[in-house]
This record gives sequence, structure tokens and C-alpha cells, in this order.
Amino acid sequence: FQRSFNVLIDDVDRSVIVKKITATSSEDVVRIGTHTFGSRALQCVIGTCAQEVGSALLSVAPSLALSAAGNFVLQSMLQNGTAGIRRNLVSCATFHLGQFSCNKHASHFVERCIDMASEEELTFMVSTMLTMVNGVPIMVGMCNNSYANFVVGSIVARLQHTGQASLKEALSNIMKMWE
Repeated sequence: FQRSFNVLIDDVDRSVIVKKITATSSEDVVRIGTHTFGSRALQCVIGTCAQEVGSALLSVAPSLALSAAGNFVLQSMLQNGTAGIRRNLVSCATFHLGQFSCNKHASHFVERCIDMASEEELTFMVSTMLTMVNGVPIMVGMCNNSYANFVVGSIVARLQHTGQASLKEALSNIMKMWE
């Protein structure tokens, strides 16, 4: 599929494939996106047709993020999609920050979102980390997870880079309180 798709020069030929992908059910998109070879095919399509397949993939982003193959599909969408698609993916990662960060595969997607987040989006990620669940900040659970602690490190590094010292200090205070 990858070789065939890459040699299709005619946009009409490519649009036939894109229409088939976008016309499939959400379950089928998840099945394709979480399959090793299916995810590679989707990444190939995303390389040239990200906007056309964006809504089909955004609708199943949480399922793809948790998959070994699917998280690469989402990372490809981050890289090749429009600004709107990127914003929606970062928003999805922020909404599921605690869950995704603690998952081996989704944590890679979250780290990529951190790299591509605007300062405002990064601020919202930090406020999500400070949110209390059952009397404990989400960040505490993240720090105690072997995958999520890398996400915390990525956020702290990005805050250092962007100069958002007050947010970094807020995270530091949580660490001091809960260490």
C-alpha cells in the first residue's frame, strides 16, 4: 500500500483512497490505525492528505493514542496536520493527561504534544496536572509512574525553555508538598 500510494501522482486516485478511509466506521478506523501495517498506511496517507482524514482520526484519537501503532498515527497528524488538527490533538492529550501519561504508548504521543503545544496550551496542561482527584493532584500519580514521570520531565523542560517560571514553581510546590 505504501509504495502504491506514494507513486499515485493523480490527486483523483488519492482522493478515492481518502474517501474510503473517511467513509469507514469509527471501529474500522481504530482497527486499521492500531494495526502495525494499517497504521503505516494511514501515516502514508496523512503525509499528503492530513486535512482530509483529520476528522476521521480525531474522532478516535483516544483509542489510537493507547495503541503501540496508533500513537504513531497521531504523531504523524501532529506533524502534518493543520493548526486546527494540532490544537484538537493537544486538547485531547490534555483532557486525558493523567491516563495517557501513565500508558507506555500514549505517553509518547503526550510528549510530542508537549513539544508542539503553544504557551497557552502548555499552561492548560500544567493546570490539568494541578487538578485534584480524590484529594491528590494528578501530577502526584504521574510522578509515581514509570512512563508519566518522563512526561512530567518534558513539561518541566518545556516550561524552562518558554520561561514560564511561575508554572514551574507551581509544579515544584506540589513536589515539595507530596514528596
